[in-house]
Amino acid sequence: MMGGGILLQIDFIAWLRGIPDWLYGVIRWIYGIIYALFTWVWGLFVWIWAVVIDSFWFLFKAILFPGLIFVVLGIIFAVWFTRKTWGRVQARRGPFHIGKYGGLQLFADAIKLVAKETIIPDKAKRWMYRVLPSLLLIAVLIPFAFIPWDNNSFIADLSVSLVLTFAFLTVVPVVSVLAGWTSGSKYTLIG
Repeated sequence: MMGGGILLQIDFIAWLRGIPDWLYGVIRWIYGIIYALFTWVWGLFVWIWAVVIDSFWFLFKAILFPGLIFVVLGIIFAVWFTRKTWGRVQARRGPFHIGKYGGLQLFADAIKLVAKETIIPDKAKRWMYRVLPSLLLIAVLIPFAFIPWDNNSFIADLSVSLVLTFAFLTVVPVVSVLAGWTSGSKYTLIG
């Protein structure tokens, strides 16, 4: 599809200068290629923009799910308050090094935990020792698939989503005990 305005200008230039027909055909051919390429690139840009905006909009709605930010901040505060309380009970100050009043200690501990080396005990059942912590994380994260984020945005639309959520969350203690058992130490099962 050619743009009419440009072709009228080319027609006018051809009429004005009296260029040969073969040169006029070459100019039209080059213009057609440039126009098709521009149309393709513009369509690709519009498609990528739509995909990116849709993805970010879904994430925006998921992150700002009613109460989600409140719950996350509440958990962070509860962990900080628990650590401060246990520090007071044990006659020490509690976390205070990272952030104001130790408020960023939870994030520092998370980074430290991710950066740690995996040490497998000699008597451990190696395959299960590596797989069960991942299975524990999966069992905790799968119930988020059953939460409808919007009227039209959901991962799994199930009529039994509440039952499945509780089923996956009841797997967590069992997997925790199994993860302790696979270390090969009798003390992990004591408590």
